[in-house]
Amino acid sequence: MIIRNNKNIVIILTIVLFVLLMLVSPTPGMANPSPNTESSNIEILHSDYKIIDGKMKVTADVRVQEGEKVSLLVIGYDKSGEIIEIKQTSTHIFGGSTYAFQLTMDNGKQLSKVDIQALGATQEPYKILAQTTIKHKDHVEAVVAVKNGPISQKMNLVAKGINKSGKVVEVRGTGSHAFEQSILIYKIKLEAVNDIAKVQYLVLVDDQTYLVDYGTYIKNGQLIVTSVFKNGAKPQQIMSKVTPYTANGKALKIRTNSSHAFSNSTYNLKVVINDKGANRVDLKFYDETGKNEIKKRKGIIVTIDGQGLAVKHPPVMKKGSVSVPMREIFEALELTLSGIRKQVR
Repeated sequence: MIIRNNKNIVIILTIVLFVLLMLVSPTPGMANPSPNTESSNIEILHSDYKIIDGKMKVTADVRVQEGEKVSLLVIGYDKSGEIIEIKQTSTHIFGGSTYAFQLTMDNGKQLSKVDIQALGATQEPYKILAQTTIKHKDHVEAVVAVKNGPISQKMNLVAKGINKSGKVVEVRGTGSHAFEQSILIYKIKLEAVNDIAKVQYLVLVDDQTYLVDYGTYIKNGQLIVTSVFKNGAKPQQIMSKVTPYTANGKALKIRTNSSHAFSNSTYNLKVVINDKGANRVDLKFYDETGKNEIKKRKGIIVTIDGQGLAVKHPPVMKKGSVSVPMREIFEALELTLSGIRKQVR
């Protein structure tokens, strides 16, 4: 919906968007330590956790009224309220039955509290359940739990390390086949540990071919280039071409690489530039013919709290105005128009 030349409507929408931001803004360290469910069909009758041999053993008795696949998601927090571990296990529970879940958290005494959730089906294409960034001595670990929707599909996760200036310094991706209503926990290691101030995640479930992004950083005096390429429905041999430049614009030795890309998958490229004086790079991908350059995805990407949102109808910009898929955005925020009216009142 494109809105123009109506001040009253603009004012109302501004108020609504402000309310939405207030409702969905995360509050660090305020995770709910008590067991919860997101379906009236699912009930956690009893749950417990204790430290045994340095690891935390979590148990939960879950009952369903009608049979369905249920996932137990356990999120572990340290004393500062930061997520340091995410685990899950799933099973089908028959109607009117109770199932005793058991799950082990590896961090043990480092966990100050846990959030235990029993999750049922979702009708969204996918849903990000939890995410965290754990900084280690030699790398940054990005951990994201994603629940797939009603259709089995290839799901890819991309983590982008961003420095304090907002520049992308490192990009890495991974992917796997997601069965319907399953939960996948992705872990990606980023090596530019001293340059990364924050990590942005993107979930990709489309069948398009494009360059996701690339970044550069300096390590041990060498310029390192990382990039993620997203292939479409057809497997193909792709070629990458990296041209490094000095600070004064002089082109150095060109690096080329050819690799097979599977259908609907991500391809990671990492190139170490040994030339002294290398300051920046020009990166290009070409399709299997070697003639057609594959560029970044066109159009506007919808993100919520920095995370990509899969939408059937992408936003469109026309004459300076942007038309966005509000229904899908509201659904991702778990809000309805009637709910917004109540909040505004």
